Amino acid sequence: MIPDLNGFGSGHYLKGLCNAGLPSIDNYIIGGAKVKGLKTYAVPSMSEALPWARWGDMPSQTMRWLTDFTETLERVIETHSIDVINVHHTGYPMLPGTLCKKRYGLPLVLTVHGSCFLELDDTVTKYSSSISVAQIFQDLTIEADTMIVLSESQRQEVLKRYRNTSISLVSPGIDRCFTDKPFLNPNDSKQYFFYAGRIAQSKGVLDLIDIFQSTTNPLLLAGPVQDIDISLLNAPNIRYIGNLTQDELFKYYSAAYATIIPSVWKEPFGLVATESLSCGTPVIAYRSGALGEIINLNNGILCDSKQELTQAIFLCY
Repeated sequence: MIPDLNGFGSGHYLKGLCNAGLPSIDNYIIGGAKVKGLKTYAVPSMSEALPWARWGDMPSQTMRWLTDFTETLERVIETHSIDVINVHHTGYPMLPGTLCKKRYGLPLVLTVHGSCFLELDDTVTKYSSSISVAQIFQDLTIEADTMIVLSESQRQEVLKRYRNTSISLVSPGIDRCFTDKPFLNPNDSKQYFFYAGRIAQSKGVLDLIDIFQSTTNPLLLAGPVQDIDISLLNAPNIRYIGNLTQDELFKYYSAAYATIIPSVWKEPFGLVATESLSCGTPVIAYRSGALGEIINLNNGILCDSKQELTQAIFLCY
């Protein structure tokens, strides 16, 4: 397995496979997340070697990373009985994946996690005056024997670009800590609204902060801070609690009035929604991407505007 750039998506993907008890999964290469029970072959950190801002530049450190990664992948294939190469990003990881597919005659599967197509679109536009690295990546994507998508919404996005591609829908798994524990008693104290995920503009966090700054309703936020000023998270009724473990997430989901997902980009799946619902906590979300495939009138509220999101929050409080 060749991971996505930060390892988040591929880590959840492998957790799902492990929880399903698939014994054939033995070896993988990953530069970010770790999954208990599987062997890891160390490679340089992709998030450091491949900075997001340099997508089309092919800097020297990226070339070194690609060489090291390809050599590591070749050693793994030659040492172990590898049946398939599974790439988890449409960008740089497709290069070693495609090279080894052609050299060793192995099937190549591409798992599409989220925004990689949008990143390719942006980079192709930026470098349209020359032969860009991103355009090469688009051509490499065709080399995949099949693609795995996370939702029907994502399947439709892929079909717009690659009409003749074999596509399978395999939703990611959630950690067993969310399903092996009993729900909290509904009468136990519900104390706050909860947000889990990247603290980023694309996740709609600015809308969320704006809504709660005009109320006294309590809001807790958990996750890595990206492009949001953390000082905005320090209103009297808004508290940032940092990154949480899976067991900690279970406790915070369970004690919330509702989990809020205000994403303004097309969510490829909505793992936070499935985690929250597994804890017995409803979800309030924008009708974004695949969230409409998960949330319905029985388990939450879908909103089409900031005003509707505000009304839904007041309804649950």
